[in-house]
Amino acid sequence: MATGMSLVLCMLTFKQDRPRAKYVLWPRIDQKSSFKSIITAGLEPIVIETKIVGDELKTDMPRLETQMAALGESVACVLTTTSCFAPRACDSIDSIAALCTQYNIPHLVNNAYGYVCNTAYILLFYNTLCLNRYFIILY
Repeated sequence: MATGMSLVLCMLTFKQDRPRAKYVLWPRIDQKSSFKSIITAGLEPIVIETKIVGDELKTDMPRLETQMAALGESVACVLTTTSCFAPRACDSIDSIAALCTQYNIPHLVNNAYGYVCNTAYILLFYNTLCLNRYFIILY
């Protein structure tokens, strides 16, 4: 199944499990499938803009946590991505997974191109086993 449709089905499941959910927290990445899948699932994207760190664009963790705390149960999930095109760095999967566990928010990881990164595999495996019952990885 295509990445976008897989994302939609996962988000619809989260939406069903979390009846008050209407938002997806999405660290910005310039790939259309993530954004279009949020809209198709009938949810509203809350875009978490990246911040410049050295020569990369990285996840703005304080901004993400602020939104998680403020929106709580109205968040269907946090949608992250493991592999991106430069200068965008991989989302901080391990840190985001820990926050998702802390706030009891599902974590959906788009790993469509992540197979090229061994670090991403290790983090995904660890987080799948240890942190969040809602942690879903799409390959």
